[in-house]
Amino acid sequence: MQAKVSDFGESAAKDLHQSGAHLYAGTDLWMAPEVRATASAQSSGGASFDVYTTKADVFSFGLLLYELLVLKMPEREPEMIINGRIPPIPDDLAKEHPELVALIRACCRYNPDKRPTFFSIVRQLEQIRKKYEIRTMRRPTK
Repeated sequence: MQAKVSDFGESAAKDLHQSGAHLYAGTDLWMAPEVRATASAQSSGGASFDVYTTKADVFSFGLLLYELLVLKMPEREPEMIINGRIPPIPDDLAKEHPELVALIRACCRYNPDKRPTFFSIVRQLEQIRKKYEIRTMRRPTK
């Protein structure tokens, strides 16, 4: 089985022809702080922020990894979204999957320039997968 990452749609401006305004699309729960700040500024008629990059999608992907690990949607209050914070990861999961938790936290850094590239994420996920394959092979059979 192979998973494929595709465009989350968070890093593309949507042109609303009726109003002539450019608003940014996305789902708040998975939205990077820079996307939320741009959307808020534009909806209130404020100044536009810097254009954001695919690093906004890296943030969203980090929250997708969070959801897969914790097995529930991320519960993020509006102030958490604006400040780029993610919900806490349960201690037992953090201890059992430290590499995955580190990747989630790296993807969800507030500063987009500090987030990994998707190329780097794929390499890290491959290393994590290999570690789990080795761990599975070493388990004693009953």
